[in-house]
Amino acid sequence: MTVAKAFAACAATFMVMAMPASAEEPLLGSDGKGRVRVLDPDLHIVPGTPALPKATDATVLSPDGRRFASWSFHGRRLTVRSRRTFRPIARLPIETGADAYWPARDHVMTAVYRPWLERPAVIRAFDLRHGTSRTLRLCGLPLETERVGRLLRVLTVGGPDFCCRTGPFVVTDIGAAGVVKRRWRVPLPAGFTAGAGMRLSRNLLLATQGRRQALIRVHRGTTKRLDLPRGFYDWVGRRFLHDGRHLARVDRRALSVSAAVDTGVEATATPFAGGVVVGFGRARYDAGLRRVAENPAPAPTQGFGPLLAGGRLYDLVVDCDDSDRTRAAIADATTGAAVAERRGRWKFGVLGGGEFDQAYADDVCD
Repeated sequence: MTVAKAFAACAATFMVMAMPASAEEPLLGSDGKGRVRVLDPDLHIVPGTPALPKATDATVLSPDGRRFASWSFHGRRLTVRSRRTFRPIARLPIETGADAYWPARDHVMTAVYRPWLERPAVIRAFDLRHGTSRTLRLCGLPLETERVGRLLRVLTVGGPDFCCRTGPFVVTDIGAAGVVKRRWRVPLPAGFTAGAGMRLSRNLLLATQGRRQALIRVHRGTTKRLDLPRGFYDWVGRRFLHDGRHLARVDRRALSVSAAVDTGVEATATPFAGGVVVGFGRARYDAGLRRVAENPAPAPTQGFGPLLAGGRLYDLVVDCDDSDRTRAAIADATTGAAVAERRGRWKFGVLGGGEFDQAYADDVCD
């Protein structure tokens, strides 16, 4: 290696490893043939940067940004690492399929669903400073889990299975040490049943059932009905609702819809630049839901829901006849224009962004 190349590699390593926690976190991924690496916007490995095990499926950052945790959904170990070097600091025993959260400096929490238990929502809180843990089991089926400040907020619904929900909906706030701080039974607006969709977004719940949609303020119970087309809506970021071809902007303080639009296409929605990108760059809307860009012929993808990083969209294209032709597609988030494709059985995510995007070919090709 020449001196110039060595210097460039060292410079790239320094930029990725010494980047302040407030800066945009790096893109991580693997083409299926090696370990998870730090990637540039074109999905090329950044030379000289550290790596994670090939089995890594998710990461979460500590509140101060100096550490992160990585784990595999098929493994039984969560590893706490230095953000600067990726070197292991501690290893914690977890259940397979668990999600992880980091609500406080020295407390990591995991959540997993175990249907054979009488209380199937299992929460574990790890105290990193003292090396201890606490397990909490909640009644009901877990619908949503979200970190809210130093709390873990869990939304559950009663019933023997997700297909046969009987209610009630309950919001449980759990402290970083694994102690329940508050339980709150959600008051259902008139016309809603236990079969309603219920989506959590910090201090708001979205109840959605056919022609009925409503916003409910957590712990206060203030409720307002929304005037939206029929559908089962979900949150897109903190300010938008989405179902199929419909988008709506929410005024969280007033509990109302301030703008709505029919996009004309059944596609995913991703928050970007204060607005929303529809599909894999099919169209882009600003904060007021005015269409500001469109691409009538976006790159074809499986529609898993693109990953947004560094102003680009990343999604997967699965070839069911020849797995060697499975690839990742890259598009410009601002214009929707195709940028490139990279062959491989890719998985990728942003450091600290939770679960990686990856293709499960058995589900796609059935």
